Amino acid sequence: MTFFEQLKATPKWQQRRELVRECNDAAALLAWLPLEIEGWVRAPMASKFGQLGGPEAHKALEILAQDESGMVQVAAVGALNTLATLEARFQLRETYARDEDPHVRQAVVQSDVPVGESAALGKLHATLAYQSDPHKRALAIYNAMLEVGKAVVPTLHDLWKTETEPEVRKMLVDLLAKLGEEQERQLLLTSLLQEPSFLVRRDIVRISTKWGGSETRQVFLTALPQESDEILQIALIRALAQWKDRGVARALLTHQLPPCSMTVYKMIQEAIEPILKNLPLAELGVWLPQEQEAMIRLRIVKEIRQREAAAREILLAAFHREQDPSVRAELIEAVAVWADEEEIRTLLYQCLRRGEKNRGVFTILRILRGYYPAEELNRLSQLFGDCAAIQVQ
Repeated sequence: MTFFEQLKATPKWQQRRELVRECNDAAALLAWLPLEIEGWVRAPMASKFGQLGGPEAHKALEILAQDESGMVQVAAVGALNTLATLEARFQLRETYARDEDPHVRQAVVQSDVPVGESAALGKLHATLAYQSDPHKRALAIYNAMLEVGKAVVPTLHDLWKTETEPEVRKMLVDLLAKLGEEQERQLLLTSLLQEPSFLVRRDIVRISTKWGGSETRQVFLTALPQESDEILQIALIRALAQWKDRGVARALLTHQLPPCSMTVYKMIQEAIEPILKNLPLAELGVWLPQEQEAMIRLRIVKEIRQREAAAREILLAAFHREQDPSVRAELIEAVAVWADEEEIRTLLYQCLRRGEKNRGVFTILRILRGYYPAEELNRLSQLFGDCAAIQVQ
């Protein structure tokens, strides 16, 4: 019984598949090919033709490369790559140019035959010209990247200028970050400040946070006060927290002022603590008199208070020049715990002269009662009386 007759007499495709794998007669396989209806048999036939070679194999693989089954086409591509003849290479290029199945095209790209970037990019532009669905447009861009790699970057730059759909722009962000270098990083960072879609802005922040660097920091500082999306504000705050410097601290403290939401406010409080603790006392001392915003001065004073006695001179100097009542009250409480009797007298004089009797004087007296024994309260009352007499005069 001939091999052809064996196949004809075998109704189960699993058994025919085994016969095909054992066959070494390319002519017999080619004769059976038009009769085989099962893709699970035609696929191993394609692989076998790649092993056998010869004119019959080339003819059969030309047919199998156009099979209705993607599985068979992929097997035919692999077989043509195994043959590696000029005819097989030509057939691979023809398959790539003709077929739209991404699995088949990817199999050709992964073969040893150079396909040519222009064909892949040409197909991408053709697809984008008629395809309006954002998901399919994004998928076409992704497939082009798989086929030609970094060669797609100039096209990505062009698309970034014209594409408006957020889903497509999100794909462009991912690919520009993955394939690009410094120029692409610059493009994404500068785009953050003008990007209309908050979904795309979130992706830019997510990706550029990993880059770090002074330029990323500056863009984030600029973006935070103009960002309207609360989730993105939180992402920017978390990203900025990696730079523990005075500029970031001030930006976060400024952003927490009204009309800041409670969620964002809590996130800033969480982020600002380690940043302020990282700042040297000397830098806080320089910052305090330069700061124009009273609420920020108040936060600086609270941080300085935690630095123990080393902060005493800074707080005393701040007390003498501070005009905001809330900040002065915090300063009174801060310096009074270190001051001696003469300094307390001076503080009381200044409080009374500024008309702060209710707020400042009694804050000092309350603190001093915690440090003076009960028998010295009369002397304390006399001290207050002397100051009051000066105010009356």
